[in-house]
Amino acid sequence: MKKILLLLSCLFGSAIAVQAQSFANNDKGVFLRAELRALARSKSDGVAQRGMDVEAIVGYRFDGRFSLFIPVTATTGLFKAGGVKSYEQAGQLGLGFGYAPLHTTRDRLEIAVRAGNTLGGSWHFRYYDLGVRWEWADLKIPPFVGLGVRYQDCYKGGFSDYCFFYATVGFSIRWHRMKGR
Repeated sequence: MKKILLLLSCLFGSAIAVQAQSFANNDKGVFLRAELRALARSKSDGVAQRGMDVEAIVGYRFDGRFSLFIPVTATTGLFKAGGVKSYEQAGQLGLGFGYAPLHTTRDRLEIAVRAGNTLGGSWHFRYYDLGVRWEWADLKIPPFVGLGVRYQDCYKGGFSDYCFFYATVGFSIRWHRMKGR
């Protein structure tokens, strides 16, 4: 957990340094995003699993449509097998790319793909994620909601691979909007 907090501090520090650039318009620049995600899947092989993610993202929006971002995620997996409940926790670091096919001054619909890997612990996996997020873009700190699918490729620790569906909520902070532009 200390590694994740140190990494988040470094990422936020670099975002503050990068925000000193001047932005040509309101759609270009550094953004921070906080996200809470609930993951669910059907029961298979007698094991039920649910998950909860808390995620912080530092990203850069190149224009109104394209963005590149680094998600840092803390996941808690809840397992139930044979009436026995257990949980595992994992921290992940990833890379993502977003494209907004629908973009107006009031709304933004973004399709994002991301991939990442765990940073240690007993639950090791790679993840591949495809999600859609709808953001109320006309606010200074715009909230968003989203849906998506995630595949977890577990490669250590005796866990099976899983495919999840998820719902997410969160908010974004765009530095150039905070300057009053």
